[in-house]
Amino acid sequence: MKDNLVNINIVGDLFSDSNIDYTSIENVFKTYSSRDIPLILNLEGSINFHSSILQTNKAVYLSLDISLLDIISKYNIVVSLANNHSLDFGNQSLKRLLGLLEERSIDYFGLKEDSDISKIYKFLGHDNYGNQIIIAGSGWSNEQVITNRQKGFSCIEFDYESSKNILEHIRFHYPKSKVIMYAHFGYEYEFWPLPIHVELSRKLIEIGYSAIIGSHSHTVQAFEKWQQSPIYYGLGNLFFNSKKIKHSDKFTYGRLVTFNLERNIFDTESIITKQNILNHSIEMLEDNANFDCININLSEYSKAYKYIRIRQRNPRPILYPDKLIYNFLIYNIWKLIVQFLGLINCRSFVKRLLSW
Repeated sequence: MKDNLVNINIVGDLFSDSNIDYTSIENVFKTYSSRDIPLILNLEGSINFHSSILQTNKAVYLSLDISLLDIISKYNIVVSLANNHSLDFGNQSLKRLLGLLEERSIDYFGLKEDSDISKIYKFLGHDNYGNQIIIAGSGWSNEQVITNRQKGFSCIEFDYESSKNILEHIRFHYPKSKVIMYAHFGYEYEFWPLPIHVELSRKLIEIGYSAIIGSHSHTVQAFEKWQQSPIYYGLGNLFFNSKKIKHSDKFTYGRLVTFNLERNIFDTESIITKQNILNHSIEMLEDNANFDCININLSEYSKAYKYIRIRQRNPRPILYPDKLIYNFLIYNIWKLIVQFLGLINCRSFVKRLLSW
């Protein structure tokens, strides 16, 4: 990786469980990464090693196709492992995945092992002003990201205190750092970020993060600038090929964000990626969205959320700023119901019944 960076490109989720024709995704890697332009993405899944499934009550386990790693290794790509599928098959399987990444010289971030947080973040290089560019990873435990384990691998929680502590740690080791938080949060298939995550992302910008980037929703979500710093709440899918999950019958979309490092503040532009599910091709489209699509008034945004929520039948509860007790109660009641339905093997039936 070149020390002086020209741009950084960041995309959303990448997964495949089959050895398919990767020509289209390789063309994206070739176009949007180079020696001085790293491409950052979220690598979903793990290696089904000895079939040691440790996560319980999960609907889907994602087992990566190892040949995909061979494609990634050809390019200047850095992968985040801070997601809800990195520990699908347990600690030893994740350790095996890390070994495969290291054998192929693929850089990664987003994990801590026991109390070691050194791989939560990754130094990418310097910008034109000598600032150290750092990418850090975190995840939201409400969506089954495993956080705060005392032993073995885990992620840090996408919350204020954990993010603040990591920022202070990075600033101690890299005093001139500009830190991007690449976090796995929100609900799947929503098109607007939860009010609680809008509040949190803005607060993280206020304490010193240079940008907040979100993944996990598998949809292209809204974005905004806060104190001149970009927040992209959901980058959607770059490429998702799965025998178990159908994000769409025909197409799935993502956003590719380019950080221009020629200015002392992050200047970004973006394009839309469109994956054809049937033939595994990717098309690049113009991004017509604007930075001002989220109400600057958080209270007004919170009030409007239930009306702008496109998935009206999504039973997952809306979580609001400054309502900690309400959020805790309503989320855990919903979680208990879901876990019970899983235990009696009725979750799929109820989802079909509710058209969810």
